[in-house]
Amino acid sequence: MKGPGLQVDERSAGIMRKICTRLYLFTIAALWLDVCWRQFILNQPLSEFLDLAVLMTANVLLAIGAVLYYGGVTVPVIRTSAVAALYVVCVTVGTVATIYKYRPVSAREILWKLVLIAAISGLIVVLYIIAAYLSARKAAREIDE
Repeated sequence: MKGPGLQVDERSAGIMRKICTRLYLFTIAALWLDVCWRQFILNQPLSEFLDLAVLMTANVLLAIGAVLYYGGVTVPVIRTSAVAALYVVCVTVGTVATIYKYRPVSAREILWKLVLIAAISGLIVVLYIIAAYLSARKAAREIDE
């Protein structure tokens, strides 16, 4: 005879969500620290930890996009100043980490890396804006139905 199965009330579901979120953030932070340690402290070649770096980066990018698309953050809450600040922080951190890691010798090489980092960061921010916009449209359609 089959029982009623696992019955989870709203409170238990909320607790499970909090636990899963905290463990996810802890795991991503641990992966980030591991990749940074290997890259900047141990000076390992990228080939030795490329799998971790790609897995972590793809996971974070897709998780943020999914939160925006599936309505974890509503579009009216997102301010333009916050998006601009995120973009500036991404470009700044990327540039500082790149200069520290690769130690470019010429101003032209630094400028080229800055342009590359700015373009990649800009593409990511634009994709996130598109995901948030599509989420708002989807939510509006669901409300109309």
